[in-house]
Amino acid sequence: MLKVKYTILSFFKTFIIISVSIVSLFIFIRIIDDLHSLELVDKGLRLWKYLFDAPELFIEMSPIVTFLSGMFFISEMLKYGELKVFEISGINHRKIFYILCVCGLLVSGFTFYVRNYTVPVCMIKKGKFKEVKTINFSSPEYLVYSEKFISPDFFEMVQFSYIKKGEYTKLIKAEKARYEGKNYWRFENGNLWLFDLNGQLLKKDVFRSFRTQFQIMPEILASDSKNIETLSYVEFKHLLTNMKKFGIIQKEMESYFHERTAYPLLNFFLLFLLLPFFSISKKLARVFVLSISMVLAFVSYGIYAFSFGLATSGRVPPVVGVWTLHFSLIVFLLIFLVKIEKKEKI
Repeated sequence: MLKVKYTILSFFKTFIIISVSIVSLFIFIRIIDDLHSLELVDKGLRLWKYLFDAPELFIEMSPIVTFLSGMFFISEMLKYGELKVFEISGINHRKIFYILCVCGLLVSGFTFYVRNYTVPVCMIKKGKFKEVKTINFSSPEYLVYSEKFISPDFFEMVQFSYIKKGEYTKLIKAEKARYEGKNYWRFENGNLWLFDLNGQLLKKDVFRSFRTQFQIMPEILASDSKNIETLSYVEFKHLLTNMKKFGIIQKEMESYFHERTAYPLLNFFLLFLLLPFFSISKKLARVFVLSISMVLAFVSYGIYAFSFGLATSGRVPPVVGVWTLHFSLIVFLLIFLVKIEKKEKI
C-alpha cells in the first residue's frame, strides 16, 4: 500500500509541475509574440484571454509530459537505490510499472474530458465560429447552397434542391431560411419549382413564407464548413451518426472523431516504453533522462502524426491510421513481457 501511494504521489507531483511550467511558458511566448498587436489603450492587455489557450496547450503536450514524468520517477528511484530496495524486499519491478500505467490511465481519462468538453468551450470563447461565409452541400438526395449560415439554424440567400427518387425534384430559392425543428423548414421571400422525372415543370410558385418538411438538419449542411474543434464529443458523435444516415460520411471527419479518444490515450500507451528502463541498475543523469524522453516521445509522435495523416487523406482506414501507434506499443509491451518471463525462468 505504501509503495502504491508513494508512486502515485511522486508521479503526479512531477506531472503537475512539468505541465504548469510548459503551459505557462507557451502562453508567455504567445503573449510576447502578439504584444505588438494588443490594444493597450482603453481595453488594456486583456491577458486573461490567453488562459483559453491553456487547455489546448495542455492536451497537445500531455503525452510527452506523462512520459517525461515517468522517466524522472524511474531516474529518482535509481538515484537513491529504491529499485534495489524493492527488489530485496521481494517487490517485482513490474508492479511499480503497472502502478505507473494506472497513473497514465487516470491522466488519459482527465485529458479525454478536457479535450472533448473543455477545449470546445474555450475555442468558442476565444473565437467567432457562429457565422460561416458559404455553404455548399451535396448528397444523393440534397443539393444546398447558401451565401451565409449563422449557427445554429439560420441561412441567407439559399438554394435548396430535393430529389425524390423515382418521383420528382423540388427546387427552392429564397432570401432566408430557418430550421424550426422536427425536420420542418421555413423559407421566406422566394420561388418554388417542381419538376417531374423528365425535367418537365409541374408547378411554379412565388411565396413570402413557405413551410415544408426536409429530413435534414443544419448541422449536416454545415459539416464541411463547421469548425469541429468547437464540438463536444457527444455533439461530434451525433453529427457523424446523422451524416451516416445520408451516406455522406467522410474519412477525414471519421479520423478526427477517432483522434478525440486516441490522442488522450497516448498518455497511457507511451508509458509502455518505460518497462525496459526498470532493468537498468546504473544511475541515470537528468540530461540523459530529458534527452531520451524527448527523443522517444517525438519519434512516437512522428509515427502517430504520419499514420493519422494517412487516415485523414483516405489512404488507410481511419481505425488503422489513428490507432497504428497504439497497436505497435501493445505489441512492443507483449514482446518485452514474454522476454522477461523467459529470462526469469532461466
